[in-house]
Amino acid sequence: METPTIDRYEQFNYLDPFSIMVVNQKGELRRLYCPFIVIGRLNWEEIFEGYQYKVEMVKLEPPSRIFYVISGKTYTHSLFSIYLKG
Repeated sequence: METPTIDRYEQFNYLDPFSIMVVNQKGELRRLYCPFIVIGRLNWEEIFEGYQYKVEMVKLEPPSRIFYVISGKTYTHSLFSIYLKG
């Protein structure tokens, strides 16, 4: 499955280095500020399926792909699910 991309205009509306906008289970648009919690979707390098991690920073790298900085290391967002409380 190909990783979704974001064009430059959308970048300024939906994410910045310390926050990202998401749609919650109720269909509401919500901004999450760092640090926010994500859950590993699979085992890869130091990431383990089912474990929780704190996102310290959000990065947009060419070609317009979203990455999370966790414990000082950069990982593609597709390795994680965002944990939303209530």
